[in-house]
Amino acid sequence: MVVITLEIFAVSTVCTQVCPDSEVLNCYNDEYDSCSDSYVWQEQTSVCGMCGACHQYKGFDELCNSDDECQPGYKCDSGMCKPESDTCYEEKHDSCLQWTPVCVGEEYAPRQCKGVRAQGRCYCADTKGVRIFGEQVWSKAENMTCGCSRRVEELKKTRNDVSLHCNEQGNYETLQCDDGLCWCAEEKSGLPTSRIVPEGMMTMLYCYNETEVGSQYLRICESQVIAQAKIEIEMEAHGTINPNFPYLICDSDGTYSAIQVNDYNQAVCVWKDNSQLGYATEQNLKAGMTCRCALDRKRYPDIQLKCQSNGNYMESQTMGNGTDYLVDEDGFYKLDTSACPTTTTTTSSTTTTATGTTTATTTATTTVLIV
Repeated sequence: MVVITLEIFAVSTVCTQVCPDSEVLNCYNDEYDSCSDSYVWQEQTSVCGMCGACHQYKGFDELCNSDDECQPGYKCDSGMCKPESDTCYEEKHDSCLQWTPVCVGEEYAPRQCKGVRAQGRCYCADTKGVRIFGEQVWSKAENMTCGCSRRVEELKKTRNDVSLHCNEQGNYETLQCDDGLCWCAEEKSGLPTSRIVPEGMMTMLYCYNETEVGSQYLRICESQVIAQAKIEIEMEAHGTINPNFPYLICDSDGTYSAIQVNDYNQAVCVWKDNSQLGYATEQNLKAGMTCRCALDRKRYPDIQLKCQSNGNYMESQTMGNGTDYLVDEDGFYKLDTSACPTTTTTTSSTTTTATGTTTATTTATTTVLIV
């Protein structure tokens, strides 16, 4: 069968687009990072809506007459394209930090990097820019897609028994099992590279390695969590709810997440094997805990930055020459926001009675950060 990519036939003055068979269509250059400056990648906008393409729009601070002229994630504000609120572009242009995020449209790219390429580090993020499982030193992150990490986060919204395994940089491990089935997977995309078999036949797959996997696919943490989930379902079916299980969170590789709760109701920082790293806080303060400083000092011995008692980075650090500087939540240098220029707007509000008598005057001062 001959595949027609795109043909236009002239019939009088009317043009008819003949679409190819979607099952055999291969889209050319189907990558969001292939667009040059001033062009934006948009999915399903060419070849009958089946392929992505680069489209040219006006960018940040360019002159415009309407929102349609500005690239997605921007609006025409006072004749210039400005970022929409709560988008990646807003942080990209309006942040007083040293770091600039990578955006795909108005969303955050899967891989974000901080520092400089030689010593910097990259991590996985969701579409809102929230950090998720997966990181790598920048110099080794050329194949880092974070595809597995994003997929696991998406599945966890509706399931509590997800058992896909991501490697340290958020890509897919070669052997995958989920929902009772196993297969070999391509690292970046997760697409099967073998037949799909029942979990009991896992050892027959070419990607199975007994030394690395052992006889059971599930790792200790996720094995406990999935067992608890099944017990909860069984108990709920018999009219029992809220079983008193211990707090337990696993990472997307099946190991223990950085923050766990000990027998004394303290939130503690732990390594992948659940060994404690010596940092803790009260359980009711767990929401502000990241343990990134504690983890980085374990993972990267050269990092000697100071940690808070809860395992987070101390914002204020000191160089060897005694100079103080600030770091962000990932331990990277950031600007002192007090150094950013500001404008101050003062507004007055006067309350008047029905007879015209003034009873109170309130003055409010608003300081706006200019970046």
